[in-house]
Amino acid sequence: MNQEKGKATPRNKAQERRKRLTAWRLHHLRCAREAIQRFLRAPISSIATTLVIGIVLALPGLLGALAMNIGQLEEIWRSDAGRIMLFLHKEIEAEHASQLLASLEADPLVERGRLILPEEGLRELTDRLRLEGIETLLEHNPLPSVIELTLVTADPQQLLNLRQRLISMAEVESLSHDGQWLERLQKITDVATQFALIVLILLGLAVLFVISNTIRLELWDRQDEIRLLELIGATRAYMIRPLLYIGLITGLAGGLVASIIIAFTISLLSGPLDAFAATYGAAMSLKLPVIVPLGIIALSGALGWLGANIAGRYYVARIAIP
Repeated sequence: MNQEKGKATPRNKAQERRKRLTAWRLHHLRCAREAIQRFLRAPISSIATTLVIGIVLALPGLLGALAMNIGQLEEIWRSDAGRIMLFLHKEIEAEHASQLLASLEADPLVERGRLILPEEGLRELTDRLRLEGIETLLEHNPLPSVIELTLVTADPQQLLNLRQRLISMAEVESLSHDGQWLERLQKITDVATQFALIVLILLGLAVLFVISNTIRLELWDRQDEIRLLELIGATRAYMIRPLLYIGLITGLAGGLVASIIIAFTISLLSGPLDAFAATYGAAMSLKLPVIVPLGIIALSGALGWLGANIAGRYYVARIAIP
């Protein structure tokens, strides 16, 4: 009989573990259901809280989305990264400029070149700025001869070496490299990304404060329940679990509101940005990367869970019977 009891003991322990696991799972489901019901029962306070969280998280999310879309501008200007304009001294004659162009085209880094004489340059400038008749107002053409070089590479180091060689030529007064816009744009992107991260951290702390205040108000209404659970031997984790789901649901709802605000703002900015890109002869559409709303919702839910956990443990310890 003792052997039978010994054989039954491991089985009883396994059954006890399964019962505990089932009870733990059912309690999680009940807490989640009650958190959703509580959220729906108090629509005014719930909407106010989610709006605050949504507005707070919309700013860093919008900055992140814009920083990602700046990459499209990099593609617009990337085609110009391998183009250099050489402005020659005014005393350089057309024949000399043509010889210089031929020598430059022999360079392995140069794909092709184009000579723009002062008369042609003035004509193109007049057409672009719509300044008809400006030639009659000028005593002499102030524009120099220009050589436009299209390069076979956009490698920054090779471009730097080529620029240094070109600017050292006696015929060249100055040069313009459109790829400098790409470098500036990359720096702008880095600054925007870092700024968005800093703002996200600061506003994330604000979200924690909002969630903590919500949990404090919830615990104020549950003081008697917390003390009763303490008397019957409930663990702190058991008492805090409903609060965690309240924080999670509130955070997820706030993240959803933030995503809607970001999407609406992106749609408003899309038109003006398209017009801006068109001035550079390129088509661009401002898009909301899927990772932004998903990340905002996940982050907001995590902040809600964390804020509820911190506030719950702190206030439950103060409410519970010593």
